[in-house]
Amino acid sequence: MPGLKITLSALLLALVVLLIFQWSARDGEPDHLHRNIGAPSVGLGEDNALLDAALDRTRHLPLDRIGHEQVLPAMSAAVSLSRNRIDAVARESDPASWADTARALEHAGQPVARASALFHALKQLNGDLAWRELEAPVAELLNDYALHVRRHPDLLFRLRSTRTAGPLTPDSEEQRLNELTYLRLSDHGLGLDADQREGFSRNEQTLSELADLFRLNLRQSTGRYELLLASRRQLDGLPPNAIARARRDASVRGHEQSWALTLGTHSRFDVLRFSPDRELRRTIYTAWERRAAGRSHGSRGNQAELMRRILELRTEQAVLLGHTDHWQRVLAHGSVRSSSRLQSILDVIIEAARAGAEREIAAITDHLRATGQAGPPQPWDWWYYRERSGVDVEAVSEWFELESVRDSAFALAEVLWGVSFSPAPDLPVWHADAEAFVVDDVNGQRLGVVYLDLINRRGKSGGAWMSILRPASAPAGPVVVAAANFETRSTHDPILLTPHQVETVYHELGHALHVLLSEVDRPSLTAPRLADDFVEVPALIFERFALHPMWLARHARHFQSDRPLRPDQIAQLASGRSRLGGLDTLQLLSAIALDRAWHQTGFLEMDDPEAIERELRQRNQWPAIITPRAVLGDYSELFAQARGGTSYRRLWADVLAADAFAAVAPNGIIDRERALALRRELLAPANRRDPMLSWQRFRGRPPDPIHWLRERELAD
Repeated sequence: MPGLKITLSALLLALVVLLIFQWSARDGEPDHLHRNIGAPSVGLGEDNALLDAALDRTRHLPLDRIGHEQVLPAMSAAVSLSRNRIDAVARESDPASWADTARALEHAGQPVARASALFHALKQLNGDLAWRELEAPVAELLNDYALHVRRHPDLLFRLRSTRTAGPLTPDSEEQRLNELTYLRLSDHGLGLDADQREGFSRNEQTLSELADLFRLNLRQSTGRYELLLASRRQLDGLPPNAIARARRDASVRGHEQSWALTLGTHSRFDVLRFSPDRELRRTIYTAWERRAAGRSHGSRGNQAELMRRILELRTEQAVLLGHTDHWQRVLAHGSVRSSSRLQSILDVIIEAARAGAEREIAAITDHLRATGQAGPPQPWDWWYYRERSGVDVEAVSEWFELESVRDSAFALAEVLWGVSFSPAPDLPVWHADAEAFVVDDVNGQRLGVVYLDLINRRGKSGGAWMSILRPASAPAGPVVVAAANFETRSTHDPILLTPHQVETVYHELGHALHVLLSEVDRPSLTAPRLADDFVEVPALIFERFALHPMWLARHARHFQSDRPLRPDQIAQLASGRSRLGGLDTLQLLSAIALDRAWHQTGFLEMDDPEAIERELRQRNQWPAIITPRAVLGDYSELFAQARGGTSYRRLWADVLAADAFAAVAPNGIIDRERALALRRELLAPANRRDPMLSWQRFRGRPPDPIHWLRERELAD
């Protein structure tokens, strides 16, 4: 069934393309070495704004003129051009040099990667049916292109002959580019013999299809579930907008006199966070939990078998590439590199987490007893009591009007690095909600353009993200978009944000600033093309300022009266990371343990893939309230994405961010000298050198989890 591959396959194949060429979308510079290699012929993609943008034919991106009908012609032209360039590199005469191999490969993938990146970015922002229906044909084009690349193992041999003997020179971009290109091409099977490459490509395609099917099963299970409530009183405790949503959901499903609870994100979390009815929370949580292993109505095929088969194929791919298992394959491409380095961090954290979790469980148990409820705290209690221990979101949102939050984030960039944002209303936009800002450095140098598209609308992808619309290497500089989905009641009402949404604005702008502040000549070494366990670090550092007392006292003002927050409100907001910090940490550690066990030691013979979770729970004596799936998105993060084995990333990156933040803002005071060192040593180099070498130059020592633990009040 072709529809099974629509959503995920296109994204996975695009990722393959971008990984092989180190996000060649970063490469837009004219290069005399390539003037005669696969140049576009006259008439190729004429009157196609998407292709114009991908090939730098215009100074300003024509974002108001790119339509879905342009996608397939542009992608076909881009694929053809990149294939020609790849073939030309492979035909180059020996002896190979760095310039005509690593650098040429970087240039070769530019058209297809940039066109693909634009398509996926605009599909998320536009998101109507016409754009979504393009996922399958785009995936087909990218699949053919990836297969074409794998038919050129000679590319790897050329790279091998140009590799520098001995250790890398720390700041040599040429050596770094050559080494990373070689490693990434190797990781995609180009070093295998013909039969192995064929098997590797076949496995990659099968993994993509299995992941799509797993994701489809979850989506169908989510969509088909409904819990109808006859009385509005059963929704007591939920916010008014949640009750209104339940009424709309019932009406859409044909139940005019009822309220419907579903397994959709908002409906599920409304209940788990706000309902005092413990039995109702248990019902919704259990229904959500049962989806993962195919134990709910609506799944196609055996979900447990899908999980087992995915693990089996990942192991097979890792072994083909010379790794002992999939876990080692993942670590080899991260910044943490070794299990021992990661384990040394985990060992420190787990002891502190257990002590904190015990205190928090005792407090929840006391509350249960006081309200006449029996038994130890369960997973369906976790979100509810976390909400009870936090700040009143409705009470403080009036201090976080969207434009003020945006301006405070801009002000932070200026305080830290002298970066300024100026409105650019004349630049083209894809929707009236999008705002453009020109970004300049302290010396007046133009850094690029940032678009903000933060308002929810029909068809737009959910969540929040940052996308690159034009790479930093393009002659006119980078263009990025920070997107989110904040609700608005009407065009006349101010948009008031929750504390979490405030952090979201800062987080996505942190990613955008990392792109803008990269100072690297080679395009594929600029942000965000870093190890995937390091790429979140800059955004997590910037996010930490959003609700910090020093910044709240300076910028949080009531949208009507201009009054500052009270000291007790500031203290509550600042304590967000410490609320149930022990349980939060233990839950994250349990997810890492499960992910690691599946991808390191196997358990492929088990008929029930959830048996390992039960075994780990018993072995590690996890309390009943802990559930790994709360972190892993009911296993979708493990089985509906390109790779599992990566759940350690959020902890590793957050530990680094907490340590870096402690250096930049010791004792709640911004140290401008350290902020500039952060930019110079950690942000500007991007992937020009090993991220951990950049870390060492910035911090002067290995990462220390003590600051991360202190944020959670798990250490003195």
